[in-house]
Amino acid sequence: MEVYMFAETDDSGRFIRIEEATLMLKGLESDRDLGSAK
Repeated sequence: MEVYMFAETDDSGRFIRIEEATLMLKGLESDRDLGSAK
């Protein structure tokens, strides 16, 4: 599994926005939701 995070920061370095993309490279169909957080 690969996880990519992208963030936008303000002038003081604090996070304004964070986005995450998860890529499942190997696994079973039943593993599809392992990278999902709610």
